[in-house]
Amino acid sequence: MADAGLTRGGFYLHFRNKEELFAEALGERRMAAMVEQFVAANPQQDSYVAVQEILQGYLDPAHRDDRANGCPMASLGTDASRAGETVRDTFAATLEDWRDEITRHMPADAPERHATALSMIAECVGSLMLSRAVGEGPLSDDVLAAGRRAVARLAKSDED
Repeated sequence: MADAGLTRGGFYLHFRNKEELFAEALGERRMAAMVEQFVAANPQQDSYVAVQEILQGYLDPAHRDDRANGCPMASLGTDASRAGETVRDTFAATLEDWRDEITRHMPADAPERHATALSMIAECVGSLMLSRAVGEGPLSDDVLAAGRRAVARLAKSDED
């Protein structure tokens, strides 16, 4: 709080408790912006191919190394699971938004669209989290590469 220039009293003028601060930090606005940025990163926004390319970019070493501006799901997922209902609800709403955004770009007749989108997200978030956990180096790069291959397989199986 001191680094932010807040006193304890000032903190509680803005947030009722630490849980509310965590929910705000995880933030619907922050997470919603991530989803929007995720899709806007490619000019072919109405293409499922664009979403696949964006997912591949998510598993790039530059994203792994940019912890301050990277995906909060990979950074805060474990903490969110231990947090209260407000935080978990925010996390769940963001996951659903991300799933729906990916699904929106899939062919309408694709089987199990929601399941495939969730699998892609799980692969991305898990691979990013693991690659960060082991630090930079060959193993971290291998985790990202394996995640990119898995996402490509999921996308291919969705087209079949």
